[in-house]
Order: sequence, then structure tokens, then C-alpha cells
Amino acid sequence: GDITCVGNNMEEAQDQLAIAVKVILENGLFPLVLGGGHELVLAHYNGVVSHLNNKEKDDPSLAIINFDAHLDLRPYNKGGSSGTMFYQIADDCLREKRNFAYMCLGVQTYSNTLSLFKRADSLGVKYILAKDFVEPNYESISAEINNFIDNQKYLYVTLDCDVFNSASAPGVSAVQPFGMDPEVILTFLKKILKTNKVISLDIAEVSPRFDHDNQTAKLVAVILYAVINVLIENKEKE
Repeated sequence: GDITCVGNNMEEAQDQLAIAVKVILENGLFPLVLGGGHELVLAHYNGVVSHLNNKEKDDPSLAIINFDAHLDLRPYNKGGSSGTMFYQIADDCLREKRNFAYMCLGVQTYSNTLSLFKRADSLGVKYILAKDFVEPNYESISAEINNFIDNQKYLYVTLDCDVFNSASAPGVSAVQPFGMDPEVILTFLKKILKTNKVISLDIAEVSPRFDHDNQTAKLVAVILYAVINVLIENKEKE
């Protein structure tokens, strides 16, 4: 179903989404969340953590993999937004003595300030720049992603559509002329899903008013189709 942000009360909508994600997981299903703004990440993550806290006695070892042009580690002293979620999660992890494990794939240097890169480094965030996703680097990139995944029990994957190039995904609020090719994203997304560690997934930042002939929406539909196929394959192997 839909969760609507009423009266600009983002925090209430986030609370509702967190509950919905927890209920879906507790019924043995796989949450697929579609946004909307990327601020849904905080709610989605909290829903997964709430579920795992009931399931696991120790730290559930939940890691985040984010396909995104932005690190989304901005300060939130004036309130949360679609650019603050991972900093909020990092602080929550510190306060609750949980491990903060976050990898961002497809980062654009021109879309992030130097202070954001410094914050990412200080928090131990792993990131791979969009410009480095070229074929000669695929093997080393796969190894880096695998090293990150190997230390985790569960993965939460989020995909911000502004990671794609603007020719493929014009329907976003922050278009990326030098964004990534959808086929490359899909290749690495499938590899991550095939580890069978992904517990939940969302796709965010599709903005219909900026879209051309539903091009971005159709791209997301194809990605969802591929995701569901891999999830089915994983189940058949169990």
C-alpha cells in the first residue's frame, strides 16, 4: 500500500514506514519499497533493525549498500531530509552500540562537498566513484564489494535513481549528465542479490513531473523485474 506524508510531517510518515517494513519481514516476506524521496531510507532501515532485534540476540550485523550519486551524510541539526539519512543512522548506531557499515556505489565528486567526503572517511564509509566504474576495474570493484559483504550477515540495499545518467533517468530531481549506465548498475545489483544476504530493498527519487514519457518509471520497472527474478532464483536454490 501507500504511505503518504500528510501536512509535511515527514517523521510521522517515516515511523509508519518503519512499522510496515517490520510487519512485512515478520510475515516472512521481502519488502520492496518505492519512493518518493530518499529520506525513506531512515524509516526502511529502522524497520529492518526493529525486526532483526527481535530475531537476533546480538548485533544483527546489518550493512547498507547504496547506489547513489550522493553520500547523503549532510548535517541534520535543522531537521532530517533526503540528504541526511546515513548520518542519522551513523549517530543512531553509535548511540545504540551497533556497527555502522555503509557502502555507497556510483558517487559523483561534483555532487558532494569535500566536507562530506571527510565525514565519510571519518565514519569508515566505503565508497566507489562513478568514474571508476569502467570495464578494466570491474574485477577489482567486485572484489571490494565482496570484501564488504563477506563481513556482514544481512544487507539492506537502496537505489537512488539519480545514480543513473540523465539520458536513462531524466525523471529525478538531481539529474546526472555523467551518471552511470543502467546496465552496469544492474550487473552489480544482481551480484549483490545473488549473495542471498539482502533482506530488503528500495528504489527512490523517481519524480514523475520531471520524467519524459515515463522513461525513468519504465527503467525502475525493468530493474524490479530483474530483482524479483533473482530473488526467485535464490529461493529455488534453498
